[in-house]
Amino acid sequence: MRTRSEVAAMLKLEQWGWSISRIAAAFAVDRKTVRRYVRAGCWMGYKPRERSSGALAHRGSTYSEIARVLGIPEGAVRYRAKRIRSNAVDGRTRRALKAASVAAEIDHWRGMQADGVIN
Repeated sequence: MRTRSEVAAMLKLEQWGWSISRIAAAFAVDRKTVRRYVRAGCWMGYKPRERSSGALAHRGSTYSEIARVLGIPEGAVRYRAKRIRSNAVDGRTRRALKAASVAAEIDHWRGMQADGVIN
């Protein structure tokens, strides 16, 4: 993540007519990063990942509102909503969990914890 002063400099260079690629080269960042800051018009911190498109849709938000809040294309929201409505299974659902091979050891360790609270 870039500092606020770096982003301010990126925005000023864009106002002066520099191309996105030229600004990206000057700051040694990907052009998509520069484009994101230019489109936003200001510095942006990391996006919180606590919200999901499904939770927002359940609250009655429109696809465009969901896309704006999550910072993703509206088409991605439509695609995900369609998959949820059809109860589609994606590739990650069928994949075995990485910790499945040591599940017994994890359960044993959790059982040994004094108060049962982890983290």
